[in-house]
Amino acid sequence: MAETARKRKGKGKELPLHIAEQVDRLLVEGSSFEEIRSFLAEQGQDITKTTIGRYGAEFLECYRRLRVIEEKSRALASDTEDGLLLGEAASRLFTQMIIESQLDGKIELETLPKLLSDFARLQSSNVQRERLRREFRARVEKAAEEVGQKNRKNGLSEEAAEEIRRKILGIAE
Repeated sequence: MAETARKRKGKGKELPLHIAEQVDRLLVEGSSFEEIRSFLAEQGQDITKTTIGRYGAEFLECYRRLRVIEEKSRALASDTEDGLLLGEAASRLFTQMIIESQLDGKIELETLPKLLSDFARLQSSNVQRERLRREFRARVEKAAEEVGQKNRKNGLSEEAAEEIRRKILGIAE
């Protein structure tokens, strides 16, 4: 199969990824299980409301846990201005989900190395992005200080120079 598919509990039938993603979206948007069943029927998938209910309960619980971790991470990140905290929280949740899924037999052992490799690349990307963000902030601060010093030397008042510096620093936030 060209696309990855998600297994649903029960008879082991797999949903194509694009349909599973739409089901997830419908669940998040608050669609009823009957509405989702109708959508699936239109897609040629004969799945019972009970099966959808089991999948929906599991998916929404995972979604709820992710939202709680995300909110806590944002609170921590806003206190410390450390963008990596949200990435760390997501990393922990992802690791937990991998372990739980592997133990429940939802992830086949042969797919685990690729999954972990993709996850490692994502983590590396997060670290790179944070490094670039900090470097940019440092360059902006240096430029703001140089502009302020130059303007003071050219006769600009201390207050006006500080205002220009604050405006320059505002672009880095």
